[in-house]
Amino acid sequence: MVFKTTPFDRSGTPPRFLFKPVRRVAGYGDVEMDPGWLFVGDMRLSTTLLLFAFLFVGFLHRDFKAAILAALTWLLGWEVAWQFANTLHTNRTLGWNVILFLVSAAIVLVLQRFTVRPSLPLIGLSLLIGAGWLATGFHVNGYDHLGDFNALGEAFNEGAKTVWGLAYLIPLIRMPAKPVTAAVPATPES
Repeated sequence: MVFKTTPFDRSGTPPRFLFKPVRRVAGYGDVEMDPGWLFVGDMRLSTTLLLFAFLFVGFLHRDFKAAILAALTWLLGWEVAWQFANTLHTNRTLGWNVILFLVSAAIVLVLQRFTVRPSLPLIGLSLLIGAGWLATGFHVNGYDHLGDFNALGEAFNEGAKTVWGLAYLIPLIRMPAKPVTAAVPATPES
């Protein structure tokens, strides 16, 4: 079932879909696969699920601020790493992107002062998976070009991003929950 998120807009463009319709992609042998389930709107399903995991931990710990800051730090840090790898892979000159990378990295470092510190072994594992992804051609699958779907590239992408996210989620889970404070009833003064 396809869910519409908006009706036609003023320009007359067709509606956007929550679950994007995709054409079937030929798989191996006589088996067909439809990788469209990997995306919710313009975002990967795994990213959406991990964001919900951050919010759920924030609910359990009664600390949404820490959960949201940890999720933002994960997403921005991953985006900086991905964009840097993409720039190196496509042999583009860094140019003004250097400033963007440095500012974004500085924001990640500042955010880490207000939230959990990531697990460095997991960040290292994510970088190792990312190096494998680069070594195999850095194939990127997007919701808008599934006709050229590459399962190995998707596995490396999902693995690296998810491990990077777990590097922030696991320390958030280990963080002690805020104590529940009960309102003390006022005693009438005699």
